Amino acid sequence: NSNLLPLTQPFNRPPWNYSGSETAPSIPANVTDWVLLEALDGLQNVVARQAALLRNDGILLSPDGSVGVTFTSGVSAGNSYLLRIRHRNHIALQSSAGIVIPNTNNPYDFSAAGNVQGGATQVAAVGAGMNAMNAADITANGIVNYADFNAIFTQNGLGNVYIDADCNLDGGIDASDFSLYTQRTGAIGIAVIRY
Repeated sequence: NSNLLPLTQPFNRPPWNYSGSETAPSIPANVTDWVLLEALDGLQNVVARQAALLRNDGILLSPDGSVGVTFTSGVSAGNSYLLRIRHRNHIALQSSAGIVIPNTNNPYDFSAAGNVQGGATQVAAVGAGMNAMNAADITANGIVNYADFNAIFTQNGLGNVYIDADCNLDGGIDASDFSLYTQRTGAIGIAVIRY
C-alpha cells in the first residue's frame, strides 16, 4: 500500500546470493512481497531458482503479474522436484513430496502442514486450517534467535522502509515486529533449509 516493494527481486545479496534478473513492470494489487522459489533434485541439490511475487492470498505470481511460476532453466519437463520457498524474513519451507514439472493443474499448497517437510513444527497456524511461514527470521538463516532480536533493536523506529527487520511487512519497525519475534523465538527450520 505504501509503494515500498522494489520492482527488482531482492535476493541478490547474502545469504541467498541469487543472480536472477527478475523485474516487475509494476507491483500488482494485493502483492505482499517477493519470494524465492527453488527446485531441488532427489539429492537435495538446488537445480533451479526463480524469484516470484507473493499475493496476500498465498498465490505466487510471475514478475509480469500472471499466476504461477515458470522456472526458466535447470528443470526438465516430466521430472519430479522438491520445492523450497524462501522469504527475506521468514523461515523457509520445503515440500514434503516431489512435484512433477510442469504442474499446471494442481498448485502446490504450502499452507497445509502435511505438505511441508517437518509438518506442523515448521509453520505458524493462522486459523481455519491455514498455516504460514514463521516470521522473524530476519537473518534468513533458518533460526529465530538473538541475531534477529538485534536487527529489530537496532532498526526500531524506522518507518516507510523496505528492510528485513520489518517482520509484519507494514513498512515500519516497531513493537508489532518485536511481538512477532517474541512469538517465534526459538523457531528452527529443518536442516536442509538453513544457511
